[in-house]
Amino acid sequence: MPKAFEPWMSRPGAPPTRTSPGGTFSPNERQGQHLLFAFLAFSVSICIGYGVVAVPTIILVGLIIASAGAFLIARYPFFGLLLYAVLFITRPGEMYPILGALHLERLIGTFTLLVMVLVIVRRYGGLTIDQSPQTKALFFFLVAIALSIPFSYWAGGAMATFTEMLKILGFYFMVVYLIDSPRKVKTFVWVYIFLILYLNVAALINYYEGKYAFKQGIDRATGTNSAAGNYNELGTTLATSVPLLLLLAKNESARIRRWMAAAAALVAVWGVVLTGSRASLLGLLAGLVYLWTRSRHKLLVGGLGLIMVTAAFFVMPHQYQERYGTILHKQLDGSSMGRVEAWQTGLVMVMDRPLFGVGAGCFGVAHAMGYSSGAHRNWLESHSLYIQVLAELGVFGAIAFVIMQRQFLKLNRRTAVLLARMGNRRRVEAAIINGLFGGFIVLLVSGVFGHSLYRRTWYVYAGLGLAVYRLLQHERSNIDPEPVSESLPPQPHH
Repeated sequence: MPKAFEPWMSRPGAPPTRTSPGGTFSPNERQGQHLLFAFLAFSVSICIGYGVVAVPTIILVGLIIASAGAFLIARYPFFGLLLYAVLFITRPGEMYPILGALHLERLIGTFTLLVMVLVIVRRYGGLTIDQSPQTKALFFFLVAIALSIPFSYWAGGAMATFTEMLKILGFYFMVVYLIDSPRKVKTFVWVYIFLILYLNVAALINYYEGKYAFKQGIDRATGTNSAAGNYNELGTTLATSVPLLLLLAKNESARIRRWMAAAAALVAVWGVVLTGSRASLLGLLAGLVYLWTRSRHKLLVGGLGLIMVTAAFFVMPHQYQERYGTILHKQLDGSSMGRVEAWQTGLVMVMDRPLFGVGAGCFGVAHAMGYSSGAHRNWLESHSLYIQVLAELGVFGAIAFVIMQRQFLKLNRRTAVLLARMGNRRRVEAAIINGLFGGFIVLLVSGVFGHSLYRRTWYVYAGLGLAVYRLLQHERSNIDPEPVSESLPPQPHH
């Protein structure tokens, strides 16, 4: 057990326990202990019995899970990160509304952050905050979101977006501080992959059971909880995972993990197809092109890729062929016309509120309440990352976002340089970094037609990239005394 959680009486110099003059408890004292233990056992039994009768079983199960989780987090803080990731993405409170009252995600996340603070204090001799340019840029972006609240069309909605970003920021810091070994990097990546696969499979099961959204004239697979979102959000989530899965399928050391990654990639691609999201498909193709540019055998890989893409197009049902075929049409369909109208409205919002925008997460509300009227109120979102950031956060927020993206990509390039110097010793880490970069490419391209400003993928990938960079930097500093471009946090006191 970590020293921070050891009972005070076990520490050196702690007051001795009360004993009899002979050094042992007297018979009367032992009898008193037995009576106290019997009373406590009786009291606990009464409480448990009352709980079983009066409290719903699912609440008891939730409390037991939370208690067991708290104990394991205190013992193994990295477990808290994994458990929080599971709760953050699976959202059991949405599946079982009665669990929503427990706020398991909030409880586990808060407790993990508190334990993380204790870990930081013990490791570095005091409370330190990451000083990397990436983290500073992320804080700058958070300030831009906060500044939009007083100027928003709906202060409550903007505040809710800010609160959600605080949760994501907590997730980011857990990733940065609690992933402190190569083994933890791989464990977290695979847990995250299985969670995305869970969202994918759940959506596909619902789709084939007839539970889908019928929009724009096609059947569209959609998410089963708010973490997956609607068909467009689900499609982009799946598309961002494909580059990472394909690179792991090539570079993982164990054959079973390679086959698992390849199978998960195929399922993710099929999930993207069934969402009917053209933005997600374009992002996916951009991610695959990026992987092709990194390949050593460009002619062979390019040829195989074209054959597979062509075959996939002819294999997909006719309704999706027609949907994706409209990407090449010059004439805009109804959906595309709606996007163009939303973009035009977004530019008007920028001119009306150029500095701080209409409020974080408030584009749809502003569209309906301020830029449409009567029976024709239009609640359509921006459907563009770039229009979204300008309209919702203004020029100030747009500058913060550009700086943040620049730092994300700059850090990944630095990590790639470190990995290149290490040769093949870190093949999996190199695959992960390239996969993260491919995910960023997917988000940037799909963002032309999709509003993904507050998508958790940006920030989880950014935190993971920083964690990998710190590990490699520390390893290199032990081998090569030459200083590297970005300093480590203070080293543990010995």
